[in-house]
Amino acid sequence: MGAALRDGDSEAGPARRETAADRREWAAMCRQVRVPTMWGIPLRLFLLALGAVLPALDRALAPPHTVAVRRRRRAPRGDVVLAVNIPRLLDCEGAWGMRIELVPSLGTPVPSGGFLFRTSAPVGRAQCRALESALAFGDVLAPASGPFGAIRAMVDIALKALSPAVNDPSRAAQALEEIEDILAEPGPDIAKREALLAAHPDASVLREWTRSWAEYVAAATDEIRQYGTGSVQIQRRLRALFDTLAGRCELQQRAALLERRAALHRGLERWWPDPLDRRLAGCADPQGLGRALGTAARAEQAPEPEAPPA
Repeated sequence: MGAALRDGDSEAGPARRETAADRREWAAMCRQVRVPTMWGIPLRLFLLALGAVLPALDRALAPPHTVAVRRRRRAPRGDVVLAVNIPRLLDCEGAWGMRIELVPSLGTPVPSGGFLFRTSAPVGRAQCRALESALAFGDVLAPASGPFGAIRAMVDIALKALSPAVNDPSRAAQALEEIEDILAEPGPDIAKREALLAAHPDASVLREWTRSWAEYVAAATDEIRQYGTGSVQIQRRLRALFDTLAGRCELQQRAALLERRAALHRGLERWWPDPLDRRLAGCADPQGLGRALGTAARAEQAPEPEAPPA
């Protein structure tokens, strides 16, 4: 048996005695540890000050508090926003001294309890009623609800007439005649509305909630233009529609019409490989296939009848 272990020894070997060198090394380590503790109090003070400043900074940079105005009751004719009284909203914004932001856009259904406005200050019941009365609700696709519903109804008729099962381009041309008459009505009103909003650059009523003139033109003609690429009659009637409206609308509204007329011109080579068909489709004819230049050109190029034999 081995010798008994002495106090402080272990099975790995005798305990190491502490020397003066060990004590000097430990003192140096303590001094190194104390170095960062010299900044402890100033660092804590800085963090406390930063914690007091940050909430105030967050409140200053946070967006203004908004109050939601909801729809109180449902209209019997529908829940879709059809029209907005812009002058009334601008007057309310100026009289009440607050920001009024319209949430839904035209054509958006808003059920009872849905969001209508966001305001920068609380509003009372009378103010909520005044804001809601500036909106008109109904069925957007009903022809009686306004020009957009009537346009979409005529577009549906034209698309069905151009379908392979029906193949009635003359009926589609008649629908385009109605669409031209309907499009001529909202053009001046849209121009006045855009001028009114431009005269109030600081008003916070949303500019993107309503339909622009370009969106009316797109909804009225784009599907027919794309679906009627195989009909000379539709191509000519569309050109006449674009030319007529471009001569009647405001200068800033002509771009949407001329852009689509240019699209028809670019598609002539692709849709009509024959030169005669390209010449016929490239003419504007309010009757579709009437007394237009294409028909006259075809008559001029017809061969002279041969004289009967003697």
